[in-house]
Amino acid sequence: MWIGDAAEIRASYVRRQKTDRRDAGHILKLLREGRFPRLWTPSREQRDLRQLLIHRHKLVQIRSRVKNGLQHLAMNQGMQKQSRLWSVAGQQAFRQLPLVGWTECRRHDLLELLVYLDAQIAPLDRAAQQAAEQDPQARLLLTQPGVGPITALAFVVTIGAVTRFPLSHRRRRLEVRIEESWSKLWPNRWLVERGRFHRDVINREILRC
Repeated sequence: MWIGDAAEIRASYVRRQKTDRRDAGHILKLLREGRFPRLWTPSREQRDLRQLLIHRHKLVQIRSRVKNGLQHLAMNQGMQKQSRLWSVAGQQAFRQLPLVGWTECRRHDLLELLVYLDAQIAPLDRAAQQAAEQDPQARLLLTQPGVGPITALAFVVTIGAVTRFPLSHRRRRLEVRIEESWSKLWPNRWLVERGRFHRDVINREILRC
């Protein structure tokens, strides 16, 4: 199925009066002449990979909330290990804290939930890494410092082939699409990697096209 750019189709139409018959004839003419402004749509594989990334993202969000709850419990008991809380020694010390009642119940349930979420996210990480390594564009992005398989794969399945953007507008359209897509999913990562990503990756892609 082809989806056309309605604005460009209308702009290429000389007549101002608009009817269904004339629209159909004009679209047929554009198709025959090879001037139909076709919009890019993700393939079935790309849509499926989007679901992989979305599913992983939702689970990571839940895991982050679980970790925040465990950090809150530890800090209430005077234990301020921050990221060291997730080390083997930190987990052992945290489990040995003398808690009672519902506080102990909460610690037990959150720790079990954390183990379960880690087990669910691990195969998703491996699947995303495998998909990124198999995609030529994602492999190119992985050569950039600070870009991992999740970021590379998200760029590929969101932007698609960069050659579909006109050279004069390619940079700005890429920036807008990335901001709209990634600022919702990975706001912190987007702020950190935005400068280097724009300089190296987008410029490199534009020059290669």
